[in-house]
Amino acid sequence: MCSLSFKVYVRIGNDVIRAVTFDVWGTLLGYTSELSEYWREARKRSMFKVLRTLGYNYNMSEISKAYDILERKIRGEEVLLPTSCKSSSRQRFGSMSEITVTDQVGFFLRLLNVKIQGSWFKELVRLYAEVSLEKLPTCAKNARGCLSQLRDDGIKLGIISNVARTPSRVLRIVLAKHEILEYFDTTSFSDEVDVRKPHPKIFLHALSQLGVKAKDAVHVGDRLRDDVYGAKMVGMRAVLCRSIAPLPPEEEILKPDASIDKLIQLRAALESIGTVSNSRD
Repeated sequence: MCSLSFKVYVRIGNDVIRAVTFDVWGTLLGYTSELSEYWREARKRSMFKVLRTLGYNYNMSEISKAYDILERKIRGEEVLLPTSCKSSSRQRFGSMSEITVTDQVGFFLRLLNVKIQGSWFKELVRLYAEVSLEKLPTCAKNARGCLSQLRDDGIKLGIISNVARTPSRVLRIVLAKHEILEYFDTTSFSDEVDVRKPHPKIFLHALSQLGVKAKDAVHVGDRLRDDVYGAKMVGMRAVLCRSIAPLPPEEEILKPDASIDKLIQLRAALESIGTVSNSRD
């Protein structure tokens, strides 16, 4: 007895969607302002305790001031820096290279004019990176159902995401704890590809790993510049997820092919872009 298997693709004109990639923060994972503040304070407390253990008598006000400057630099704001930080800041913070957690902790220590190396520096990086494991971010409602349906349709799935203060090593643990990591065929994180979205390299890396052409892939994310602009610049389609930002009418490249408020709406959004086509293996 022989059996037939089918793959269901979404067709866009003469093109077929063979892969869908997802952003992580704000798309697959979310957090409240209270949780964000918990992580922020946990990082500062860890810095304070380690520095006190090593004999540096900085108070929490000084720790907070240095951490605030670090956050502003990560966001790309102009900040007046001490001479000890200026060269390193230009090299990483002023480019589209990913600012790894190691870079962030090193910058923080230079703001305080502190030199720590070896095992204690590694411990600081670990404590800084793993606060989201103490209290997990939330998983988007219906994420598993959405991903499962797309996989059942025969569509390849990938992640294209900036990591910010949570490195890819920790993000994989978080995604696994929420039981969604298993759905993805490949992951392209900014600290591993070494560039942040919207740089084309991170999108092209994911497409290469998935083995699909840009015209056959759709990216789903919550940011106009990072996700919509980045994807469309390499020829992918883009679905904007949960964005409340107004679309500038003069910037056509920033207009998504579809917008959704929650992941359960993604399958319908893909169908709205084109038509569904059954493909027999």
